[in-house]
Amino acid sequence: MLRVLAVLVVLAATISALVEAVQTRVPRLLPRWLWVVVIVIVPVLGPAAWFLLGRVRAEGARGAGPA
Repeated sequence: MLRVLAVLVVLAATISALVEAVQTRVPRLLPRWLWVVVIVIVPVLGPAAWFLLGRVRAEGARGAGPA
């Protein structure tokens, strides 16, 4: 049962990262097509890398500037 949950979590993260990567106009660090390849080829680290490094931060995001 725990394996099924782990697979579902990885699958959900991968799908979410793919959707965001495709919808992002200009991702950070890598071109969009390369982000898609990384997300698909490297199941756990690809989505994690996207969420940590590839997403563009919102203009008004907390922690984006001095307080």
